[in-house]
Amino acid sequence: MHSVAQTAVFVDEESYALVSDTSLTKNVCYRIREALGKMSAPYDIYLSADASSVIERYKAIISLVPIETEHSKRVRELAKRCGCALIEIKNENCHITSNELRTFLRGAGAWIYCERDAVIYANDRFLFLHTVEDGEYTLNVQDDEMLVDAFTGKPFIEGQYLNGGKSFIFEIRTENV
Repeated sequence: MHSVAQTAVFVDEESYALVSDTSLTKNVCYRIREALGKMSAPYDIYLSADASSVIERYKAIISLVPIETEHSKRVRELAKRCGCALIEIKNENCHITSNELRTFLRGAGAWIYCERDAVIYANDRFLFLHTVEDGEYTLNVQDDEMLVDAFTGKPFIEGQYLNGGKSFIFEIRTENV
């Protein structure tokens, strides 16, 4: 099993170490967690120092930068060089919403599994969904794929009504299986 995330989040560890203002750290790290969690797309998370070895795998880059450092500058340079879309989360834009992140991901060409707030984790075999609110859910998968409840074997139906606050695990199957 391997990650299918097309989005990477980079945390500038040096930046957080330099911040003495806990409100700034809270703004750029803590507040963004909800939007990241509900953006309906899986993401991999890395230290900024590791960007050069992994950044080319991704279409969209989200960089958490309370204070600019050489690491955050390097992430910016690498994203530009490899043609990855980049958004830097700083104190000025730390109140970004999950919908705004989906708009960013869509513009980057990164895969979004759902057009509404949902927590999504996925690898090449399974998709985990946690519903945020009651309503109809359509989950986007590749044309030759279908989702099947990992426990009951029942197929997921597009536009299926799901109760909020519930979690589901689906097996991702190719339709000819």
